[in-house]
Amino acid sequence: MERKPFDKKRILFLLFPVALWIANEYLTDILFIIPKMLLKYLPVSDNFVNNSLSFIDAIISISLIINYFVLYKLMFKEKVKPEVRLSKAQSFLFTIIISFGVGGVSTIWLDFFEYISKYFKILNNQVETFSTLYDDMEQSPYIWTLLAIAIVGPIVEELMFRGLIYRSLEKAIEIPWIPIIVSGVMFGAWHGSLIQGVYTAVLGIILAYYYKKTRSLFLVIMVHIINNFLSTLPPAWDTDFSYSLILVISYLCIAPMIAILVYLHRKSKIQVESTAI
Repeated sequence: MERKPFDKKRILFLLFPVALWIANEYLTDILFIIPKMLLKYLPVSDNFVNNSLSFIDAIISISLIINYFVLYKLMFKEKVKPEVRLSKAQSFLFTIIISFGVGGVSTIWLDFFEYISKYFKILNNQVETFSTLYDDMEQSPYIWTLLAIAIVGPIVEELMFRGLIYRSLEKAIEIPWIPIIVSGVMFGAWHGSLIQGVYTAVLGIILAYYYKKTRSLFLVIMVHIINNFLSTLPPAWDTDFSYSLILVISYLCIAPMIAILVYLHRKSKIQVESTAI
């Protein structure tokens, strides 16, 4: 029996996601120091620097976007055709529905986690830490929170996980569903806690699947941006009515979101079969 030649490139692509994960941690730490040093020479108060966590996050994310975009273009020069070609209307509608749908799934998980945390102290600590995180962000001017969480944050995360990590795993592993699940689980683990890890892993898997079918980083970035924006509304919209309305729409979009994912699966299957004939 003839043995297949050892594919060094495939091994490198398999190891790259782990290397990127580790490098990202060090790069983030380095980039966190640079804005603080630069701000010392600008006419802003120390209180502004120390309390503007979202401002620092936004600066770091912009730096990472530049680095990851260049790396993505260098690593993946060839264009991959989409498995399903969507019209502009379909792209818009699917992206909106998925954005709300994943929000509905996230809310169900967060409510469930908060309920069971009453019986487990270690889980209750995570709920308190998660709440404190959002309280800290609210101390920053809204413009920086919006920029960090709802704009540049999603862009850098999609470039990293759906762009670099998913594409690398796809080149290393022939079984199509493994890169989707692995990149999604890595996305969840990257958020560092069980309360965030589960729903972000689900989000990561859905986004990886959506990217696989459409081959559009723009669409998955928009899903991520809309989803994050819905949880960081401007002060004028930050009312109980607004969040209640978003919650209802999010729950109603869960079933249509699942239908869209099934549609994409069936449509791609039909296109593959028609191409093979």
